[in-house]
Amino acid sequence: MPAERRQAAQAGLNKADAVLAVGTSLMVFSGYRFCRDAHSMGLPIASLSLGVTRADTLLSHQWRAPLTPVLTHAVKRLTLGQRALDTHGLPSSQNRQGASRS
Repeated sequence: MPAERRQAAQAGLNKADAVLAVGTSLMVFSGYRFCRDAHSMGLPIASLSLGVTRADTLLSHQWRAPLTPVLTHAVKRLTLGQRALDTHGLPSSQNRQGASRS
């Protein structure tokens, strides 16, 4: 992983509330390293994949499921939730500004 990309990812991790690894076994050390760092920072770590991951012992949550149906369902739920916020009379941009980090 190029140093600039690693530093940007590390900066993102330092601002994160949690980590979600999607569709990866985390067998490549560069991905696994972020899970180790998150764990040492006390952040919850979740995984969505079909099989085991290198970070299984570090995970707070694990879902072994096919990605497409799970992510499609999540997007639909998030979209419905955003629409519900929008119906309270605030423009979407104002609703998003008050949202917590993801």
